[in-house]
Amino acid sequence: MKIAVIGVGGVGGYFGGRLAQGEHDVTLVARGDHLLAIQRDGLKVTSLKGDFTVRPTRATEEIESLEDLDVVLLATKLGAFADVLPRLAATLNPDAAVVPLQNGFDAHERIAAVLGARHALAGTCMVMSTVVEPGHIAHVGVDDPYIRFGETDSRRSARAAAIADALVAVGVNASVPDDVMAGIWDKYMGVGPMSAVHALTRAPASGIQAVPELIENVARQALEEALAIARAKGVVLPDDIIDQKLTVLRNAPAQAMASMARDIVAGRPSEFEDLMGDFVRLGERLGVHTPLMRTMYWCLKPQEMRAREEISFTAHPISK
Repeated sequence: MKIAVIGVGGVGGYFGGRLAQGEHDVTLVARGDHLLAIQRDGLKVTSLKGDFTVRPTRATEEIESLEDLDVVLLATKLGAFADVLPRLAATLNPDAAVVPLQNGFDAHERIAAVLGARHALAGTCMVMSTVVEPGHIAHVGVDDPYIRFGETDSRRSARAAAIADALVAVGVNASVPDDVMAGIWDKYMGVGPMSAVHALTRAPASGIQAVPELIENVARQALEEALAIARAKGVVLPDDIIDQKLTVLRNAPAQAMASMARDIVAGRPSEFEDLMGDFVRLGERLGVHTPLMRTMYWCLKPQEMRAREEISFTAHPISK
């Protein structure tokens, strides 16, 4: 198969690096110094599952130069879709599959809207990895990173099975579940509401754990609202999903903090609109009331606008 991995950050770098160990034709799409280092020295991955260095079939910045692709792993942030997806249109084979690995809940819908439903698979993944320096990815957590994906209607397909086989062949925990949407919303339940709580408190797990009321009241209500949205979309999740996510929060490492929250605290543009804004707007379309998530969204909005240089302000103490 001809495979392209678009976005070679922590997620794309880890899974793309693994794929490049196998027998398939793999192109990594990266930018800047990171791309130059991969072209010069290959991609180095240090991992809990063993370190390795690979030289992909090709490394490039030019999406338009790709052709006859069978599979695309999309590992950019959701905000990059508007730029990336139109550029992929002419690179795909008629039965090509585009597999998204983002944190949100609607990546497959965005793919279908631009490239056509026939190319859109639904997917999610879990891996804790980061770019240490140009050309070097470090897998630092989640002992057995996984990818879960499949057709948007969860039917079994030959192309989904072939992609899973290619990933499993290089040691990736990959599968095509019976209900891929349940997997996507299970992950969103642990990412979206928790990102909001971390960002609003500006605190890592230890800070939230120090205030049990935050977990029992704020985090729980945010999760209840997310579950209501999922159910309104017809997604079936376990009855104890909220308690599962709260248990994860209670037991999280002290410095653990959702990536959206880290970006907001640092004053960087984040996935705020994709994880919170789109969720609030989805609730409005479905007629599902989400008062807490709406409140957190509007409270955090000025920080995101400042990070994107849409507004400018400086907080000054009030003189007495």
